[in-house]
Amino acid sequence: MKGTMIFGKFTVLETFKLKNMVIDKGYDENLEVLYQVRFCTENDRDDVDYGLLDRCYRSLDELMEDLS
Repeated sequence: MKGTMIFGKFTVLETFKLKNMVIDKGYDENLEVLYQVRFCTENDRDDVDYGLLDRCYRSLDELMEDLS
């Protein structure tokens, strides 16, 4: 597949930035579409919730709920 990167059992289809975070959209071994927070930019290091990193979400709504 063109433009995909595989990390363990998570295959990345798309990467985008949202609220100073880099988010990977992809799927797992069960072919479920998931969103994973990969890292946050250095500018907001004091405001980073490191518990969000590498956590997978089934929808962007779930991720936004954890951010608020």
